[in-house]
Amino acid sequence: MKLKGILVLAVTAPVAAFISEYDYNYLDVLSFDESVLYLGDDTTANDVKPLSKWSWSDCGDVEDALKLSKLDVSPDPPQSGRNLTIDAAGVVNRYIAEGAYADVAVKLGYITLYSTRYDLCKEAHNADAQIQCPVEKGERAIKQNIQLPSHIPPAAYTLQVRANTVDDTPLAWLLASVAHSQTVSTSTPVQTKVKEIKDCGTSSAITFQDATGDNIQNITMNVSEQVDSATLTYAIVEQGFKLLSFDGDFCTYLSKSGISCPVSQGSYELDVTNDSDIINSSQSNYTINMDIHNGDTELGCADISFEVPQSPESVTNLNN
Repeated sequence: MKLKGILVLAVTAPVAAFISEYDYNYLDVLSFDESVLYLGDDTTANDVKPLSKWSWSDCGDVEDALKLSKLDVSPDPPQSGRNLTIDAAGVVNRYIAEGAYADVAVKLGYITLYSTRYDLCKEAHNADAQIQCPVEKGERAIKQNIQLPSHIPPAAYTLQVRANTVDDTPLAWLLASVAHSQTVSTSTPVQTKVKEIKDCGTSSAITFQDATGDNIQNITMNVSEQVDSATLTYAIVEQGFKLLSFDGDFCTYLSKSGISCPVSQGSYELDVTNDSDIINSSQSNYTINMDIHNGDTELGCADISFEVPQSPESVTNLNN
């Protein structure tokens, strides 16, 4: 296994790591109405819903040390608790010495769940790869088998891998994504809609204008004092139960609406049309509780309610 195999390890290792280490506050239930899914150690194969089709892209420069031409997975879609075969091919353009590393981030929507730095050569050694560092130039092709965890929470994940040589020269930049999808009987896509916005009333620094509608596209955010930075905590609530919660950067969330930090006093329009990407697996209506804070200081809070169409004639594929 040459460097492509090493990068495959850099892509797959963090998935298992962040699932085992990250505290999801995930509810320990199997099902209420077959829409609340907990993939714990006691989950059987029949409980495991397949992930949607794997996709990836090479975002690096043409002169990077490694250019991948192929990064396929089998089975596609991958399945929790099953063996996964990764088939990779590409060209190593420059000699790669010991000390090459990769910064890897696993994201859920706009939120970074897990990030770490891997020593690629050490990862290859620990995995008993066929060929170790240093890596010579040339075309390469490898296949790597891994065992996926049985308790992957159902959601849309994005993996970002930025790899560099020991002297910090760009080696590769990869993006990959995989998510749950659901099908019923046809291929007609169904869009989750925002039905209601309610301010929680916990703070006056940031408030949200209450709104109801059939398909709300934007919400009004009022800022009474300048916000330089803040943490955004998402909590997914379905049928009164908190399914999972995680922290992210509020300024990153605002950037998708063209708003940059620091945020001055005034009113702003937030685009919420893509917030359903945070969780793409529920067949039931759910609410996202969005809590904004700076340390222990509460800045603002809103509840965003989503409606999932329930037509037996359609496909629920929220990834589209």
